[in-house]
Amino acid sequence: MALRLPLPVLLLGLLASLAGWPAAANELGLPLACVPGETCWLVRYLDHDPGPGFADYRCGGLGADGHNGTDFALADPRAMQAGVPVLAAAGGVVRSVRDGVPDQPEDGSTGYDPGPRTCGNGVLVDHGDGWQTQYCHLRQGSIAVRPGAS
Repeated sequence: MALRLPLPVLLLGLLASLAGWPAAANELGLPLACVPGETCWLVRYLDHDPGPGFADYRCGGLGADGHNGTDFALADPRAMQAGVPVLAAAGGVVRSVRDGVPDQPEDGSTGYDPGPRTCGNGVLVDHGDGWQTQYCHLRQGSIAVRPGAS
């Protein structure tokens, strides 16, 4: 599945549910058309610590307690404004879409409060066997897929 959407804000949050993921099919692709370490990078990992505190998959501290996703950032705000294709990390079916949430302010300030819609504009893809990925912080009006698309 090639879900392609411009990325409007600095971070793309990829949230995943690990329940039921089959052992032989646990590979996800990079959800952005970028070069890791050059034009994008990981800024926060999934919290693997089941209790209070945080530990990423390498037992490091790149994240926060209870963080349930992997966040990517772009190295160049001009690329962000031009749009970077967002790709589904694996094949699946679009289950839901939210569009219409205002984008982060153009000045880059982080004081914007999206209220209960912290994902902002996003797409939820169901990969089967209880595995889903959610793509967040997409540019308002950019989502080109609809529920049911595969």
